[in-house]
Amino acid sequence: KKQNVTKQKVIHERPTVPVSSPTSAYDAMQKFLNLINSDQLIQVLLHCDRHNQVLDKWLIAIVFEYFQRARLQVNMYSREKFFIALYLAIEFEEDEDRKV
Repeated sequence: KKQNVTKQKVIHERPTVPVSSPTSAYDAMQKFLNLINSDQLIQVLLHCDRHNQVLDKWLIAIVFEYFQRARLQVNMYSREKFFIALYLAIEFEEDEDRKV
């Protein structure tokens, strides 16, 4: 006997990503600013770098953007992730400077 084999189409769908509402974007920004303002080590860095030799507003904004692109939940924001993202932002900026 021949078996009746039904071929099924496998549809590869992209996972749906929930669209951020303005409230969640606001909450993410508040949590990020709270991290910067409350973490002692980040504050030491900001205090020691008064003339923006290492860390400026642009790099802080890039760190926040990396958090958003990584789709980190606000409860995952941490000092360690901040410094990893800061390192990546500085390296990227130096790479861009070398290209010019």
